[in-house]
Amino acid sequence: MKHLDHMAAKAWLFDMDGVLVDSCRWHVLAWREFASRHGCSITEEQVLGWMGATNRVYMERLLGHPVPDAELAALEDEKEGVYREMFAPHMTMPPGLRRLLDLARERHILCAVATGGPRKNVDFVLDGLGMRADFACVVEPSQYARGGQKGPKGGQKQKGQAC
Repeated sequence: MKHLDHMAAKAWLFDMDGVLVDSCRWHVLAWREFASRHGCSITEEQVLGWMGATNRVYMERLLGHPVPDAELAALEDEKEGVYREMFAPHMTMPPGLRRLLDLARERHILCAVATGGPRKNVDFVLDGLGMRADFACVVEPSQYARGGQKGPKGGQKQKGQAC
């Protein structure tokens, strides 16, 4: 990786879905299966068109009504469980990622993960592929607020937080 020799980075930030794992296909299949279980249908094009939206947006579009927080949590757990079950036998590290993470370690470059995926999915990926030790910090939705706030909730570091 000679083309990285000129870089003086102190940290690298990785997204999870689509970067640490090629999971798009499995999220599409999981949304379609979840919809079917709830008597709804959703096309691949709809799922792809909504990518980047929160699970709340998906649920409300799919079900056609606002979803209370308590119901949303249960629905999210169900959908993400379907995703993990479907993806588990196929999950692999993308080509070159192990070498890149090793290079970061050799050069004392801190690595972090920032994701919109839930903690259970983060644990599934990092532990499933043996990558947890490669990342000094993981930031997932329970640690930040949407709507313009930057960083952890309230914009302050959480005690014991690595980043």
